[in-house]
Amino acid sequence: MIPNEGEKKFFKFKKGQTGSFYTALFQAAFKADPENLQKLAAGFPEEIEALYRFKSEAGYWDSLGVGMAHQRTEFEDDDGKAADE
Repeated sequence: MIPNEGEKKFFKFKKGQTGSFYTALFQAAFKADPENLQKLAAGFPEEIEALYRFKSEAGYWDSLGVGMAHQRTEFEDDDGKAADE
């Protein structure tokens, strides 16, 4: 799985690594009723899709974690540093 930008933001949110905007967005989305969740999805479709899959799809979190780990190592050299450092 190659995470899209919304999935990356959601993953970072769950790890406590997002700024105040995305933290507030995901906190609101977790609390939102279906009508308001649809409104959030209109502006942030990838982010809300990631939250929905997290809540409803068995194994999604694990596959997202693997995808994020692959993304990090894809751009690192043998020393574990980013290739452009």
